[in-house]
Amino acid sequence: MLEKAVDRFSFRHSLDAPVLLKNSLAMPKLLCTLRTSDCSDNPLLAQFDSTLRTALSGMLNVDLSDDQWTQASLLVRNGGLGIRSAQMLASSAFLASAASTLKLQQSILPPSIQTLVDKSTETAEITWLHNQV
Repeated sequence: MLEKAVDRFSFRHSLDAPVLLKNSLAMPKLLCTLRTSDCSDNPLLAQFDSTLRTALSGMLNVDLSDDQWTQASLLVRNGGLGIRSAQMLASSAFLASAASTLKLQQSILPPSIQTLVDKSTETAEITWLHNQV
């Protein structure tokens, strides 16, 4: 879907395309999935980021190095373009959602299940810690 939308950006004004990419197509479409399931090690996220990076390079008419892509994926207030990387955001989005719903989960689940360890949050935390380095 993203690739088809990016192909259609050639018909848009050059200043409109990055705004549409950032606010409509990139993370807003994917964020619900990233929050509700641990997909931080999914190879499709790398493909999504690659498509996003290629699209941004084409819109800006610049080849983005790895450092430039990392900076572009920062928030605007931190000096970036606000086009978030799905791979970098996946584990933190899932962990934030899991932490914010923990009390609700504990109030709904029976006590015998509350004591079980959630393997998906452990995996996401390891991935998140690895990405922080």
